[in-house]
Amino acid sequence: MSDSTQDAPVAARSRAGAAAVCAFGDRYRATLLSRYGDADVVDRAVEALRSADDPTVALDELDAVLQALGDPRGLYGALRAAPGTTHGAGLAPTSPGESVYLCPTARCSRYWLPEAGTTVPRCAVSDTALRRTRL
Repeated sequence: MSDSTQDAPVAARSRAGAAAVCAFGDRYRATLLSRYGDADVVDRAVEALRSADDPTVALDELDAVLQALGDPRGLYGALRAAPGTTHGAGLAPTSPGESVYLCPTARCSRYWLPEAGTTVPRCAVSDTALRRTRL
């Protein structure tokens, strides 16, 4: 297999990551600032994309942070998406009333999607119910 053939999946992934940063970077930044007071990981991704250097490391770092926040699709969501989904990479659909429950202390990436007739799970560490937020 030639180097260019091996590099194709990495290049496609980087393009998907770049597209997500371009389209949703402000949203990622706002989320990180509101939750942690720091959005440097987004800025590093933007700078990496602006430079002539390979942006893979910076994009992978942002992907990991988004997943740690409870977004199972992360930055490369379009590549991880189930066939037929259409929402943007790294972002869940934003239809009204769609909820997700997250770690009450934001210390882990646990998430739970509501199911009819079930009770909201409790955090095994703090023994408090998972906190509700909207997708």
